[in-house]
Amino acid sequence: MSLPATLFALALCLFLSAVFSGSETGFYGLSRVRLEADARAGRRSARLVERLIGDDRGLLITILIGNNLMLELVTTLGDDSLVLAGGVPTAYRELVLTAILTPVVFVAGELLPKDLFRHRPHTLLGFAAPIVGAARLLFMPLALPLRGLAVLLERALGLGGEEVSRALSREAVLDIIDEGARTGALATHVQTLARNVLQLRSIPVREVMVPWKKVQSMEAEWAGERQWEALLQSPFTRLPVSAGDGRVVGYVHELDLLGDGYAPEPVTRLRPMVALDPELPVDAAISRMRTAGLRMALVGTPEQPQGLVTLKDLVETIAGDLAGW
Repeated sequence: MSLPATLFALALCLFLSAVFSGSETGFYGLSRVRLEADARAGRRSARLVERLIGDDRGLLITILIGNNLMLELVTTLGDDSLVLAGGVPTAYRELVLTAILTPVVFVAGELLPKDLFRHRPHTLLGFAAPIVGAARLLFMPLALPLRGLAVLLERALGLGGEEVSRALSREAVLDIIDEGARTGALATHVQTLARNVLQLRSIPVREVMVPWKKVQSMEAEWAGERQWEALLQSPFTRLPVSAGDGRVVGYVHELDLLGDGYAPEPVTRLRPMVALDPELPVDAAISRMRTAGLRMALVGTPEQPQGLVTLKDLVETIAGDLAGW
């Protein structure tokens, strides 16, 4: 191959490396809202981009194979160019090649394209998507073994396909919410509510409960004046009731005590109290309490209570402070 042809091939490989490198940044910086709008408007490039990002694993494997292959070819063609140009001793050829290609590849193949795709992802991906799509078909024989290796690693790390898909789906929704807030389509408080709802699954009840040592309660043996004192000192309408050994036996509502009047006997009108595991996610706790029609629940076990949580505490993880509850 002549020197001009070798230099042309080198420039082409460097250009393709820049396309693969920049498109990786571009795909992560896409606005899903705008992409869907462009696809519905009939733009073929947007539809192609949607198909590509539909398989995140395959897309990433294609980009990595393409970029690394182009960089290998750039190195090989650069060495051939020095041989054809002559004037460089064999002993110093690798050193000269490294000194020339390192800044060129870093700037033209990595830094510049990533910055351009970060600022103009939709415009540039419209051009790059056909190249990445063609590379995906071309590299399929190489991508299939890597895809299998990725699946094996997921299983070895205990990451099932369902869990990974669910996590990616939540991340995609969070990206859409953030994009909506940036474009003004969603108000700030709506963005906060939506993000809080999506994060309920990752928040355990123990993080929103009131520690048991701070909980106001009464003893099951208390009667008459002791009951009324506990009722008057508490700002709450429901009080947990514990036995002499510290075991929680239920709770009492202030209306029950008021209805009984100044009762000389110990507390008898107890209501059952559900116990929640401290690691139970907030969304599951809300569902369980609403299904049972309860406004308050024990965290831990009746024998070893760790805290108390109300439906108000759980809902406030979504809506913020509910002073008028």
